[in-house]
Amino acid sequence: MSRGWAVGTQADLWTSDGAQVKPRVVALLHDQSAFPASCCPGRSPRTSPPNRCPTPSTSPLHPGADRDAITATANTWGVEITHTDAYLSTLDVEFDRLARLALLAIIGAALAYTGVAVANTQLMATTGRAGDLATLRLAGATTGQVRRTIASEALVALVAG
Repeated sequence: MSRGWAVGTQADLWTSDGAQVKPRVVALLHDQSAFPASCCPGRSPRTSPPNRCPTPSTSPLHPGADRDAITATANTWGVEITHTDAYLSTLDVEFDRLARLALLAIIGAALAYTGVAVANTQLMATTGRAGDLATLRLAGATTGQVRRTIASEALVALVAG
């Protein structure tokens, strides 16, 4: 027995708007620290929209607890009951997805900044060598040859970088 409650009896509770409810006690939890999260979720069957409680609650049940009644009550309140292994597996998959997304964002930003830096370096190098490129043209190099020279120098700088 806890707080004078026993499995099968009714509990006198009040919702956040002051209304009194008398739910049937379907289980007693050994771990009383989980009481607010497991017994008083953010949504009642008569309110809308749902305000989901983001924190899970895990508690062993007293002997004689009616698991079917617990599941039915949880469904009424919009609470999902699952085994710890399934819950942790879901968390692991979600964490991996978010970690990959963060990694892609970091790599994408680094590549974008690297591309800007390489383009800026090439632009400065090309404008600084305008005289050299004019000399190449005067020596008989075609426009395509000058462009290939610039492209090969840019590729060497890119590989070295």
